[in-house]
Amino acid sequence: MEAVAERRAYEEVEETETSAFERFVEDEAGVAVVRVMISLLIAIVIGLGVVYPVMKDVIAQTNATGTEALILSFISTIFIAGIMYTVISVFF
Repeated sequence: MEAVAERRAYEEVEETETSAFERFVEDEAGVAVVRVMISLLIAIVIGLGVVYPVMKDVIAQTNATGTEALILSFISTIFIAGIMYTVISVFF
């Protein structure tokens, strides 16, 4: 019986103005898009500015010839294609 009374009392409480947290939660969709864009841009900068040159340098220092060199050169191409695919899939 007390539980029913408490529930009725809870349901009768009117909403007052929204708190800052509630406004933040309601606007979470826009914030999430911005977070994804910033994270993706950071990943691209690190990937193209750091990882790609290091990968090219390591591949160049392997002294691979023929088919091995061809396959190793595909690794960097696949890396760039993966970054492009990620950008396209997120934004479009």
